[in-house]
Amino acid sequence: MPTPQHPDAGAVRPRPPLTRDRARLAARPLGLTAATAACAVVTGLAGVGLLAGSPAAAADTPAPAPSVAAASPVASAPGTGAATSRALQADDRAWTPAFAAFLRAPQDAAARTEATEAFTRLSAAHPEDLSALACLGALTALSAQDTWLPWRKMARAEDGLALLDRALARLPGVAAGLTAAPAHQGVPAPLQVRLVAARTFLALPAMFHRQERGQALIEQLAADPALDRAPAPFRAEAWLQVAHTRQAAGQSAAARQALDRLQTLTGTPQQVQADKLRREWSL
Repeated sequence: MPTPQHPDAGAVRPRPPLTRDRARLAARPLGLTAATAACAVVTGLAGVGLLAGSPAAAADTPAPAPSVAAASPVASAPGTGAATSRALQADDRAWTPAFAAFLRAPQDAAARTEATEAFTRLSAAHPEDLSALACLGALTALSAQDTWLPWRKMARAEDGLALLDRALARLPGVAAGLTAAPAHQGVPAPLQVRLVAARTFLALPAMFHRQERGQALIEQLAADPALDRAPAPFRAEAWLQVAHTRQAAGQSAAARQALDRLQTLTGTPQQVQADKLRREWSL
């Protein structure tokens, strides 16, 4: 069944400037180099989002276009009154099924479509919702696996990265109390945005030059005092990602510290993984 199109789908979306790698790819005929680069994009993006996976190849269907309204910053002072509170509370009811589909998206094409449409609506209705904008960015990047055309893979990945960059760029305003961003399921927007963005960046091939930024975001997440007050399921997922990122960077001692934090979160599935990882990494 064709993917429903967003009203803005027919509009011409601005593209970021050509990077050196993309210019080299575009300048030569589609051959082994282009095919290899495209495969690298889709393989890396299989891990985008809060859960990693290895989904089967989907049909070459157009990606729902991200809403331009999602990028429009809305400034509002803290404590803006009952109307804002009601809006944020009502939005959380829409968030729960949308985020559940987001978690299934790496492995389920139908869930990708459901989540993308849901977060497109949420971002358009609530431009201040940076968590929704970040999820939409991750999903847009993930949609690169739904086409076999190399230039479309690159375009979708870069469109998703642009949305994630916009969400990250607005976090300082939230920290300063200049803008409001709802916390969903008890998770503050800065924590959610950093985790989603970091996982997306770290899943990308090196040609996108996002690895260092992803690692930096993970360390910011680990150092944020708000993480200690977040719900246990999110803390467990965050510390698990911190451990993986540090171990991949060759920081065994720091990875062990992350696993120590993870093992204090009793009753979470990630706690069981901590023991397994200690043995696997010889920590």
